[in-house]
This record gives sequence, C-alpha cells and structure tokens, in this order.
Amino acid sequence: GLLDFVDIDTGHCWGAPSYVPSSYHPHAEFREFGKAARADLALMERKIAVLFTGRINDPVLAEELIKNGYCDLVGMVRAGIADPEFANKAREGRLGEIRRCIGCTRCIDEASEPATMPYTPMCSINPVIGNELRWEQQYRPAEKPKRVVVVGGGIAGCEAARVAAMRGHQVILLEQGKRLGGQLLIAARAPGRDSFEDQAYFEENEMARLGVDVRLQSVADIAAIKALSPQAVVIATGSVPRVPDDVPGIGLPHVVQGWDVMLGKVSTGDRVAVISQEDYYQTPTVAEFLASRGKQVEVFHKSVHLGTEIARYSIGMVLSRMEQCGIQVHPNLVLKQLWPDGLEFVSSWGGKTYRREGFDSVVLVYGSTPQHELYDQLKAEGCIPQLYLAGSAWPRPASPGLRVLPSRAVSRRNRTPGNHPVWTRIAWVAAAVFCLAIAGIEFGHRLGAGGSGANADAPVWIWRDHDLRHVQAAGFYAVKEFDLVAAPADAEVRILGDAEYLLLLNGVRIGSNRFVSGAVLDRYRVERWLAPGRNRLVVELRSPV
Repeated sequence: GLLDFVDIDTGHCWGAPSYVPSSYHPHAEFREFGKAARADLALMERKIAVLFTGRINDPVLAEELIKNGYCDLVGMVRAGIADPEFANKAREGRLGEIRRCIGCTRCIDEASEPATMPYTPMCSINPVIGNELRWEQQYRPAEKPKRVVVVGGGIAGCEAARVAAMRGHQVILLEQGKRLGGQLLIAARAPGRDSFEDQAYFEENEMARLGVDVRLQSVADIAAIKALSPQAVVIATGSVPRVPDDVPGIGLPHVVQGWDVMLGKVSTGDRVAVISQEDYYQTPTVAEFLASRGKQVEVFHKSVHLGTEIARYSIGMVLSRMEQCGIQVHPNLVLKQLWPDGLEFVSSWGGKTYRREGFDSVVLVYGSTPQHELYDQLKAEGCIPQLYLAGSAWPRPASPGLRVLPSRAVSRRNRTPGNHPVWTRIAWVAAAVFCLAIAGIEFGHRLGAGGSGANADAPVWIWRDHDLRHVQAAGFYAVKEFDLVAAPADAEVRILGDAEYLLLLNGVRIGSNRFVSGAVLDRYRVERWLAPGRNRLVVELRSPV
C-alpha cells in the first residue's frame, strides 16, 4: 500500500541509450516498456500508475501516450525547464508559443559536470533558467519605450529582440541571411539534430506575435544603423570559423571549413580528413554529416579522445554513432603542415611527427572567432546612446584547446548561450516558414497510398480526401494554399527527393529542414499544430538542395 506509481526510465547515465535521451533518440523511444509495465502492474490488487519519461516535449505526443495506454502519467521535466509555462500554454491552445526542449541535454550535463562553481542551473534555449530571481526583480515594462535596433538574427539577437519587444520597445531586427537562426541553421542540418529547429520556430513565431520588424537579407553597417535613428543597439553578429595562421598549406584548394560543408557551400571528395581542434559536439557533428553522405571519414583529434567536453549522459551515444558510421578517430595529433598529396601531424604530447596521405579533402573544425568589429566601431564613434554586445560575438579566449565557458562565466550581463558555436556548446535557435522543394513531398499512407516515384506526373500530397498537387513554377518558387482536416493515424510525410521544405499552418510557421530522398518526417511535427476541424495550410516551394 506504500507504492502509488512506478517511474519508467530506460538507459543509464553513460548511455547508449541514456535515461536522459538526447535529440539523437526518437521521441518516447521506449514507450512499449511503459505499456508492458502497466500490463504487469494490472495484476496487483491495488492500482499502481505508470509514469513514463523519455524525450517527450510535446502535448500532442503526451496525450497520445496516455490515450493509447502506454502510461498513466507523462514525465516532462526538461519540457518544463525549456518553458515553465508549457502546461498553461498547452491547456489554452497556445501551441505556437511553446518553447520546446530540443534535447541537447545541456541541463543535465551542467548539473552532473558543472563548468563553474557554485553550480547554476542552465538551459541552452531559456536564458531565464538559473536567473529566475534576477528576472523577477528586474524585468518590467519600459518606463519610456525606445527605438531599438538588433543586428544579427541568431539566438542572441532573437532573444534580445523578443525581450525588448515584450518590454514595450519598438524593435528592428537586421539579419544578413535569408532566414533567422544563425549557427543553429547549421547545426540542424546534422543527423539527429533536426529538433534544434524547434527553437527556431519559437523565435520566429515570437517575432511575429510581438510585432518585431524583421528585415532579412539586410547588411548592417554604421551608416545603415545610423539611418534608423536608434536609441539603443544590440550587436549580435556571431562568430566565424577559426582559421589557423601557423599551418603551411592551409590555403590549398582541397582544404575547407566544416561550417561550409554543412551549409552546402563546398563539396568534398570521397575520402575526407577532419582536423579537430575542439572538444565538444562540432567535430562529431561534421564527421557524421559527411559519413551520412557516403564519405570515408577519418578524424585527427588533438585530445585523448573525441568529445572530452561532452558529459556522460551523451558521450556514449555520440561515440556509438561514430562507430556505426565507420568513422576512424586518431587522437593526440595536431596538424603541422599540408601538401596537395598529404598531411603532417605532430604528437600532442611530444615532438614526434606523422605523415598521412590519400585524402581527397581536408575539413577544418577549429572552433570559431567572435565578430565584434561593428560593435567596436560604434563604440569608438560614441554615436549610440546605449550599445550592447551579445552572443558568440562576445570576446573570449582564442586558444583552440581551451573550453569556452557558458556566458555566465564570462559576464552575468551576457546570459545568452552563444559563446561557442551552436552545435558545440549546443542549442540556440533557428527560424522557418515551411518549404516544399521542387523535388517533391508526398503525404500518403505507410502502404504508399497516393503514388510516387519518378514516373508520376507530379508528386502528390494526400491528407485524408485531399489531393494536393505539387506546384511547378519557374525559378523553383511558388505558393499555394489548401484546407486540411485532421490526419489519419497512419499518415506520414515522405520526401521523394532531396528537398528543403517550409510550411505555414493557420498562420504559424511550423518547420523547415533538409531531407534526402526517402526520409520520413515525424507526423507530430505537423499534426501537433492542427486545430479542430479544418485548417489553412500555406505551402512555399523553393529551390531543391
């Protein structure tokens, strides 16, 4: 009579799998364990509830788990850390306002292996965590609204714009790219990291809800900023990949940056050497990205093993994925020199050198260098009444071997978690509007209802009784609107070709990503945004990858 419920967690703290599953794990991956536990406990004289946990960050999924008998209660601790108002927003139907946990595990990583002492709770996407009392004491509507210009649409810039708008300021956000998101747009391209864009959807929805004037593809220089007559400016211009200046041959044409590879700006040959000078997620992310595209990847890493700064709850899965991809890792080596036909390394612990040959491409992963030149120029001129610097543009030690601490260790005034590349220190935000590429997407059934393939006249998107024909358009761009009803239980989205997709449902931008042919999109990523009855869908078609 002392037992009221059983908590089902699957995995262990060094896990592959971990009982605090990262984004590498599917949502509610081990749900069947909960159902099995319920069946066993049903034999007890007194009802004992089953609480199931395991990367559940969405109210639609939580309700489905309970409805289908997988559990009686759903554990969603990280969902509540990412957004303490999660339950209230779900109850009130404000799904587009939920800040969803992206599964980066930074909260548990920092708790188990603190970067600073005394330990302060931390969340990659919710900067209030660990600063709740300060937020309660200092956050209030602005006494006198100001004209605020934010330069840079990454996580730091978006958060600065969001909070300023919440306080009543008139905010203009300038972003040089086609989308908001900054480095998160790079990270989200990696296998197992597409959920990082959930934070992007949140930020873009918030910009629209709060009336922030977002100006994409805008180059911000001193003249452009002055022309807006701002009373306050936040510089969140991010960072750029670091290029070593002491390695002969670093400028050879077959030497490229990992960021450029992830962005599709450059291509590599079949056999690739990844040169790693960082100890967090960036190296395994780049390596797995290449391996997933059929490349033969070897990592030459400076430390005793890959990912020495990745905490125990995640490192097992990272190394397991490296192994499954066939990626070879050579530790304790630092790049010394490059030739067109080879590389020379020196031991991290001595003077012995090693030569390696036979690689078609060399990919550099050296961390990043802050971009704060614009801030420095504005500060020197003294023309802006209030000037701030945020995110990974914040100056920090440049040593490639030094762990960059979270921003609270640099300055408590700069809380935004941007002092490291997004995919290394994990999780910032991105944007979206939902894109279907000319390659095509099919919304069908698991048995292939609706037809597909190269011989079809056009890819077909079927949602119950709707036949939504793909729109062909000059320049690979078009927009079409449809009415949808709730999806059948076996509905799925299947990509029929390499595609970038973007979609707007009931006025809410709900996602974007890049998929290779045959990939299946988790139906929750669309279904969770559906309202009862009919729904208005806007599809934007843009160029394929």
